[in-house]
Amino acid sequence: MNNMMWPRESASIRAYDKNSKYCMNIKLDEDVASVFLNFADCFFNAAEKIIDNILGTEYIGRLDCDFFSFAYLYRHSLELELKAVAFKNISNKVKQKKFINDTRHNLSIILDSISCYVEKDNIYYWLKSFLDDMSPLDKESDAFRYPFKIIKNTDGFYEIKKFFNDQRDIDLNVFKKKMVQAFNIIKSYYNGIDYTDKFVEYNAEILEDGGEEDYKSVIGYKNYFNDFYGMMVQGYLECGEYLADLIIDNPSLKKIYFFPMCYLFRNTLELELKQILFEKCSYSFQEKCRKINCAKHSFLKLWNAVHPDIVYYSKDEEDKKTVNYVDRYIEQLHGFDSSSSVFRYPTNKDMNYHFKNNKYIDAKNIAIFFKEVSNFFRGVMTAIDDYNECSI
Repeated sequence: MNNMMWPRESASIRAYDKNSKYCMNIKLDEDVASVFLNFADCFFNAAEKIIDNILGTEYIGRLDCDFFSFAYLYRHSLELELKAVAFKNISNKVKQKKFINDTRHNLSIILDSISCYVEKDNIYYWLKSFLDDMSPLDKESDAFRYPFKIIKNTDGFYEIKKFFNDQRDIDLNVFKKKMVQAFNIIKSYYNGIDYTDKFVEYNAEILEDGGEEDYKSVIGYKNYFNDFYGMMVQGYLECGEYLADLIIDNPSLKKIYFFPMCYLFRNTLELELKQILFEKCSYSFQEKCRKINCAKHSFLKLWNAVHPDIVYYSKDEEDKKTVNYVDRYIEQLHGFDSSSSVFRYPTNKDMNYHFKNNKYIDAKNIAIFFKEVSNFFRGVMTAIDDYNECSI
């Protein structure tokens, strides 16, 4: 995608032309189990496409940056698929809602909750061991989306807890094989197919060290300030752009990659806002942590937190005009997805579809919309750094 894209006065995330080859109706009207399974397939296929594109690359830095993005896509596909199995067996909407609220994002607990619907053989126990190993690291589905979590200590002060404290050299070939096997096992539960002949008794650790230089990701070797945040931002942005380019080159792929692409871009913007707030704004450390905790995934709250500093560093009227444009972008993004769930799940927590009526969008327009905001945020980071260098 073009790095020269910049916020426009009249940009609309909802703009579409029904005659455009990028136009699609994202209305969801199938049974809920089938829709969850379709979402799972989309996220899984996106993960596969991204990892296959970078394995063996000469640009080994991408292996480190992009790891979090495709690891999340794989992980999320398992969650969606497990929930598809559950909803194939639980048809009552009230019970489905209870299932969602009881299990949340913890893959190990979700598997335990559907164990009554599957055969408990050696394949099941391998999958259970695999998801149990993932659970302590990622029971809330945030370890591959954010560089750290913010917690309050016993004295009432905020502290940072990194998800990866030590350097790990992750063998990507092995990681991919395990994720593919886990996905296929759960798919066999959904379809009622025996997986015995295809099963391989891999080590059940989710992250296994090893691999040749261009087939491994090195993570956890940078601190949680500039380098670590920036690495994750770069990975999510690159992977979002990659899926967008696939759709732009071949519009028929929009049905597969649209939702994963949008989520990758959406998380990029959230990370960029948090990066500006955490690394560049003038608040104290405690106030930065408080604002991030209170904002959670809200574009509007994060934007309001960084807005004063961005205005302060604006050099001229043209800069301030652009900030006003971005105000409108943020309002639109917040109106489309205020809680970071619209592009990840087909339903909300009450099991109501996000798009239950006809909803036409233009996949290319939305990709451009995201990219324009991201370019602005990256420009803000550069402008603040330049200002600070000149002030020394």
